[in-house]
Parts: sequence; structure tokens; C-alpha cells
Amino acid sequence: MCWLTKNKRQQYKDLFKNFIEKIYGFYRTFDNSLKIHDVSINLKKTTVKSISLDYDVKRYFETFSSISSYRERLKESITEDKFSSISEFPTDLAYFEFRIKNINSIFYKIYFYIHNKPEQGEVPINKCLNDLFGARLIVGIRRIKDILDILEELKDENGWNCEITDSSKDEYEAVHLYLKDSNFALRWEIQFWTFRHEYGNRKSHAKYKQSYTVWEHSYSTQELFEVCD
Repeated sequence: MCWLTKNKRQQYKDLFKNFIEKIYGFYRTFDNSLKIHDVSINLKKTTVKSISLDYDVKRYFETFSSISSYRERLKESITEDKFSSISEFPTDLAYFEFRIKNINSIFYKIYFYIHNKPEQGEVPINKCLNDLFGARLIVGIRRIKDILDILEELKDENGWNCEITDSSKDEYEAVHLYLKDSNFALRWEIQFWTFRHEYGNRKSHAKYKQSYTVWEHSYSTQELFEVCD
């Protein structure tokens, strides 16, 4: 069954295009690099494992100092006022949220990629740290497939440098879009949820945060969390 009429689909397509292009505009004018001694890190060639505490203590602290500086620049630049102009659409169609990733959550994600992923940290930084800035658009479309189709169509029509993926897993149902620039630039993540999947998605996020909180309180070097924030 087709849940979207032709007119409604076009309405959402226009909304998505306007929303993404405004965030893309911010992204392209922002310095999304991580620098050590004023030299930008190649985030595709540098692996997560190579910046771990167990691998190289000095590089670990240098990298997290750079990540912390990046977060501070984001917090200064990305404000509610700046984003108010991109979220002016009828609330029955969609509403918007954004966040900058907590520094402790970044620690946990790197730890997870090293200790809980089969690659054991042998993945690029820009694959792991692809959501230090994250936006979320929650929409009235019923099917994830319709969101995916509209986004793929927009990408082809507008030549956006981005990656679009159906990130649905278990009770989590969403499409993720990652804005990209170069191998020396961190990515920004935009999540697309539906109203009907919002409850399950927030429940799924709560489970993740619970695991992160348990890890945070039990990690033996917890005092390191304060170093770079």
C-alpha cells in the first residue's frame, strides 16, 4: 500500500531538501578537522586503535585534546538561535532536534569499537566518530522505505556528498544520512525517524545509554574523562 500521496510526497521532499541544505551549508563553512600540532589528521587512514590509551598514551591525549577543542567550537557556533531558521515547518509534518556528543560518550564509543567490535579498532576514525554533531528530523511519514527513497532521489538530483543508510536494527527504525567533505573532515549525522517509531527508538537509545552509564561508572580510569573536557 502506498501511504504517501503524490502531493504529500513532494511536500516532504521539499522539506527534506530545505532542511538538509541548510545544515549542509553550516557543515561546509565549519572547520571539521582534528589537528595535532596544527597538522590535520587523515581520518580515513588513521584507525581507532591507533588513538587508544593502550596503543599510544601521548597520541591518545593529543587526539582527545583535539576532539575536545572541536566540541567547544561546535558549542560556540551551533546554537538554538542559529538552527531556529531551519526548523520552521508544520509540526504535523515534522519536528527537529540536535545535539553535540558528550565527551564521555565519545570515550565509550571508541572503547566499544576496540573491545566489542570484531575489527577490534581496525576501522577508520571517520567511521567511528561520524556523529559528534547529530541532528534528528522526526516526520509524519509512516514507512522508513519512503524516507530512504526520497533521500536517495534528492542525493542524485543535487549531487550531495553524503552517505545514506537504513540503520534499522531490532526495535530501532531509522534512516541515517552522513554529510561528508574530505578524508580530513569529521562527518555530521542526520537521523530521520517516523512518528510511529519514535517511542521504540527512544527506548532503544535508553538501552544504549544504560550500557554506557554502567561502563562509565565501572571503568578503572574514570578520572581520564575529565582531562579533555
